[in-house]
Order: sequence, then C-alpha cells, then structure tokens
Amino acid sequence: MNAFDWLVAPSGFWEQALPNLFATFVGVLLGIPAALFLERLRAGRERSARQRTVLTAYQDAVDTNLQVIEHILKWLIPEMGATPIASFSVDLGSFQTVSQWALEVMDDLPLLQKLNEFQYQLSDLARKLDMQVQSALSPRTNETLWAKQHDAVLTAIRAHCSELKTKAKDLLKDLDSRLKAPS
Repeated sequence: MNAFDWLVAPSGFWEQALPNLFATFVGVLLGIPAALFLERLRAGRERSARQRTVLTAYQDAVDTNLQVIEHILKWLIPEMGATPIASFSVDLGSFQTVSQWALEVMDDLPLLQKLNEFQYQLSDLARKLDMQVQSALSPRTNETLWAKQHDAVLTAIRAHCSELKTKAKDLLKDLDSRLKAPS
C-alpha cells in the first residue's frame, strides 16, 4: 500500500467523469459568450428606448417654443396693433432637464449642437423679451427717445423670432427623421 493510492481513481471513474467534464467545459465555452451577447442586446434596447424618450422630449420642447415664437411674431405684426407690454414665456426648463439625459444616451453630436444652439438662442430671446417689458414699464422722460429704443427692441425681437422659427422647423424635421429611423 502506497501513501498516494488515494489519488488513483477507482476503475471506471474516468469513463464516467470524462463526458460530464467535457459537457461542463463546452457549456462554459458557449454559455459565457451567449450571456454576454444577450446582455449587450438588452443594454442596446434599453439605450434605444431612452434615446427615443429624449428625442421625443426634445421634439415636444421645440414644438412648444415654436408655438410661443409664432405667437410673438403675430403680436409684433403692426396691423395687429401690438400693445407696448407683452409677456411671453419661452420654455427653457424642458431643455435643461432633457439635456442632462441626452449626453448619456445620444450619439448624434451635430443634432445635440443644434439643440444646444437653439436653447441658447431661446435664452437670448427671453432676455430681449424682458428688455421689452422693462422698456415699456420704464418712466418716459423723452417720449421720442423711448419710442426709438422700444422700436429697436421690437425689431430685434422680430428678427430673432424669424430666425428661431426657421431653426425650430429644421430641428423638428431632424428630430422627426431621427425618431422614424430604425433603432
């Protein structure tokens, strides 16, 4: 009797264990790549769903602001008799909320740049609208000078709104085509 006899497998052991060992090896060899593939597929679908949510939110924000811009342009038509004071609220909050998610899920850098530029232009328009209200409410020591300044602000708002209207329509087309594209 040898001290290493316990290492020697009883007769028939390898004939029974080898098929199980081979099956386990093949299972691991095929199972790990399959699990990784399925995980990537799940993550891709999840990312695609989040991307659609972000694009839809951007689409809603651009559309809402386009309606505000069109309302401002109607108010600025001379024949409509624009009142000296008008308050309009552009929706910047939606852009700020959505932009945080967009950086995580969107890979279309040119579209993100257009959306960020549109958001910046909206904030600039909001400042001009605030100037218009401040101008209309300020004391008028020189009526002629006030009228010139107020007209200059209204002209700047009109030009800015016309430009933003075009950009908004282009953005809506881009967003719509991106949403219709297969994921």
